[in-house]
Amino acid sequence: MKRTFEKDLQGQYLLDSTEALTMNGDAYVSSDQLYRFAKRNHKALIYDQFRSDRVFLLREGFLRLEGSRLYQKNIWEYENAAAKALAEILAHNDLGEPYLPEKLTVLDIQNNERLYGWR
Repeated sequence: MKRTFEKDLQGQYLLDSTEALTMNGDAYVSSDQLYRFAKRNHKALIYDQFRSDRVFLLREGFLRLEGSRLYQKNIWEYENAAAKALAEILAHNDLGEPYLPEKLTVLDIQNNERLYGWR
């Protein structure tokens, strides 16, 4: 993946928009979401230019498309690594009934089996 810190990178506005949209915790955005958001900040943006810039960023490795989801390349890599690690953990994990003590005290509040609901 080529890295740049130049403000004049083709499609930089899409990278900025993707970053802004994912600040709420979502790992990905749809192309429609990205277009609408970018259009708000760049009133003269037409769909053909958006599509051309999106293709450029995908080809150069700045964005990653999975199904209908657009990821920033680094976020997709983090999500993929986390999914693989979780799959490995779950493959070797005994998912038996969790141990809950008869009485549990948290912040001076004592719970008992009646409050657990499933006992």
